[in-house]
Amino acid sequence: MHNTSNTSPGADAKAHSRFVRETGYYMHKGKRNWVSWHYTVDDKMAIQHLPNTEMGWHAGPANGSSIGIEVCMHQGISSTATLPTAAQLLSLPNCCEGSA
Repeated sequence: MHNTSNTSPGADAKAHSRFVRETGYYMHKGKRNWVSWHYTVDDKMAIQHLPNTEMGWHAGPANGSSIGIEVCMHQGISSTATLPTAAQLLSLPNCCEGSA
């Protein structure tokens, strides 16, 4: 679990969900880098993008043994509400079991 590092206005869980579904990569030094993760959390909701049993592309060597959770940090977000939302997600039965 880590922050998205995306401080752009409107970069909430829904925006990250669209990015994963519709784009799924970013360009770096002319190379397409595919990314995916299991959950995105903001101050209002958590959105699941992948089944926990499917490997995401979010953490280098740890991809095959971890669940990826991105915590939003965009302008206008209530950071005091975001972490409790993430904690609530982590406390759900089966949230983070069955990683690939």
